[in-house]
Amino acid sequence: MKPQSDVDLYVWWSTIIDGPVMWGTKADFLKKYKKRKWMFRFGEDFKQKIARADETGCSSTWTPAGEERNWGGYGTIAWENIPAALKIWETDLGMDMGDERLLWLVDKWEDDE
Repeated sequence: MKPQSDVDLYVWWSTIIDGPVMWGTKADFLKKYKKRKWMFRFGEDFKQKIARADETGCSSTWTPAGEERNWGGYGTIAWENIPAALKIWETDLGMDMGDERLLWLVDKWEDDE
């Protein structure tokens, strides 16, 4: 995904963990793609996905750009809050998605208890 159309920031969002697993510039992604093509087997050409993200904000054909995303089972994060969360996460890459330093950006789900 590309959370901001005018910023060279791309995010690989996992629907398995409901969160980002990699982010960086287009050059970062293309460099990783050249080194580790096995990581990028998405069923279609990786460059097509980058082009779709550039055009629409999201490489997925089934999840529209701009919609809030699940955040690791803790709640949902607004599309526009994703870049801020990544900047916070970069200060401590060992941080859990449930860390309060990140969760203030998340609309937390209520506990059932």
